[in-house]
Amino acid sequence: MATYSISSKEINRRKRRPFLWALVGPLVGMADYGRNPDSPEMAFAFGALVALLIAFFHWKKSQPFLYWAQAHSFHIESDHFIIQDMNSRVSIPFASIRRVLVKGEKGAEESVALVREKNLVYELPLYDDFDALMSELEAKLDPQIFVYGKVEA
Repeated sequence: MATYSISSKEINRRKRRPFLWALVGPLVGMADYGRNPDSPEMAFAFGALVALLIAFFHWKKSQPFLYWAQAHSFHIESDHFIIQDMNSRVSIPFASIRRVLVKGEKGAEESVALVREKNLVYELPLYDDFDALMSELEAKLDPQIFVYGKVEA
């Protein structure tokens, strides 16, 4: 049984984003200084305030994802997939997969989505060791159902 979890690169990117906004904000205020050269302190303070508000909202927005990512995993077993979330566990038999939508070219895949009957879609773009995941999907599923390119579910 192969187990995949959310990429640590993606988790770290979501953790760092609010701090980057907090650093960039005062620069926005300094750009405003060019329009109002009489009060550089006010321009800097305005930029810092805007940056802190943006950083707070980015931090608040990223918290549900970070909480979800800690408990999420994707398992490939002999005859089905298992998507494990915080309070749920979904088993998807290989036979129920109608299409596999792959964004990118073969060998340079960016993300993949599994399409089941009734057009239920499970997207798998953020996992660690994405190449191993793709090779295992290609080994377990019929190659005829893979659709490569710039596809939308």
